Amino acid sequence: HGARAKATEIARLRQRILPAGAARRAALPGIDTKRVDLMPAAVVMLDFLLGEARIPELMACTWALREGLLLELAGLRSGPGDAASVRRRSVEALAERFAGPNAHGRQVARLAMALFDATADELRLPPSAREPLRVPHPDG
Repeated sequence: HGARAKATEIARLRQRILPAGAARRAALPGIDTKRVDLMPAAVVMLDFLLGEARIPELMACTWALREGLLLELAGLRSGPGDAASVRRRSVEALAERFAGPNAHGRQVARLAMALFDATADELRLPPSAREPLRVPHPDG
């Protein structure tokens, strides 16, 4: 749905949520009462991850993790924005942020994929086994 929240807003929300009891949390607008007990842990984890990954802003999506997993399991991919490419770009961006450019790791990934491509038929490897090789390991 495209709603956005800045990391600073999440930090302020954490300050409101943590001291609030379940009744106060349930009274917040848009809160599903089934999620009230999970809110403190969720907001702490989200605030931590945004800070550690230096992500300035989140954008809400109408799809949940389960829909992404179902699409992945069903093999329904829609091109450049498919789940696998989004996941790969996300992992690469985090690796770049925390480990630096890692040219050696990228070269190792290229070689691993070339070896996979040369042996996949003979070894009867499924195409899905190639995907993890695309992401360069931080240590190369």
